[in-house]
Amino acid sequence: MTPKERAFDLVEQFKFETLESEVLNRIIIDDISVQFKHHKAKQCALITVEHCLLTAKYMPETLEYWNKVKEEIKKL
Repeated sequence: MTPKERAFDLVEQFKFETLESEVLNRIIIDDISVQFKHHKAKQCALITVEHCLLTAKYMPETLEYWNKVKEEIKKL
């Protein structure tokens, strides 16, 4: 899987209904709620990648891959 594909996959996996987004759905329009959910999913994905980077710090190829994934997540 390319870093771009992995980035997209991670963000999509973290787009779950949280209590915060459920409350926002009731209060504000759907478009802003979708943006909020996407932002929270990106934050979760970045946390996951940070853990992968810590694990891979002695494996240069793996470290490079996860750094690329991190950059792709930021672009989403």
